[in-house]
Amino acid sequence: MLVKYQRPLLSSHQRPLLSSLRIIDFGKTENQPIDLIKTKWGESLADFHHRLLTISGLSIELSDASSWYRSNGKQAAGYYDKFLSLFLCHGILFENFITNEEERLVVSTIFRTVVYPAFKKVVALFNEKPLIVRLLPVDQQKDRYWQCYPLEFKEEVERCLSHGIIKDSSGHHRAGRYDEKDNGSCESQK
Repeated sequence: MLVKYQRPLLSSHQRPLLSSLRIIDFGKTENQPIDLIKTKWGESLADFHHRLLTISGLSIELSDASSWYRSNGKQAAGYYDKFLSLFLCHGILFENFITNEEERLVVSTIFRTVVYPAFKKVVALFNEKPLIVRLLPVDQQKDRYWQCYPLEFKEEVERCLSHGIIKDSSGHHRAGRYDEKDNGSCESQK
């Protein structure tokens, strides 16, 4: 699902007005690895996300670390200590993590079973804490804004839902027609 957010518009309860467009079939994609999930028009979800980043005009270097994750345990519990070790001196991790025991008691299972034990292991092994900077202020970390695409993408998403997108023989994207009866494939417009 794609959620759009428009910060200036607020409901009568002073909450942001949100709307959504369903871009994937949740029934077909449940429990699938993210790299196998396709949009309703047949584009991989990752490629769609990367294309939106390109459309945004932001200059972002993308890197696929899938092979590193697979070779270091596949599951987060197998690689997270190695991942956090990268931030001892080779980089800074921008993330929101719970930092005290009281908060830790009420957080998700993934934090309790993977992140916090990995953090403790790295500190014990290197006698240093990874360089982690809070990404968002505490009062904003649960704001739906951070989980949404900007409203500027609405037109592109609606175009994809109604016409699809396909690559021509030269690798460029062009308009196509999404045919729901054809299991999500895109056909070129005539």
